[in-house]
Amino acid sequence: MMTQEYLKEILSYGHDTGVFVWNKSPSKKAKKGKVAGSVNHSGHIVIKTPAGRYRAHHLAWLWVYGKLPSIVTGK
Repeated sequence: MMTQEYLKEILSYGHDTGVFVWNKSPSKKAKKGKVAGSVNHSGHIVIKTPAGRYRAHHLAWLWVYGKLPSIVTGK
């Protein structure tokens, strides 16, 4: 599961823009300095990390509040 610490290690987050950018290159497709994520079939931005696939707005919540929203974790 994704933690805030790991999230901040691999991605940067623009509070004003809502855009995540890779700090590291976790795969051949994800290059350091590039915008992270792609739009899924329902229009959400999804970011695939070594810790799993997450919607960008859930990762923004984790970035700010230190935990994933309960709809993701079930807690």
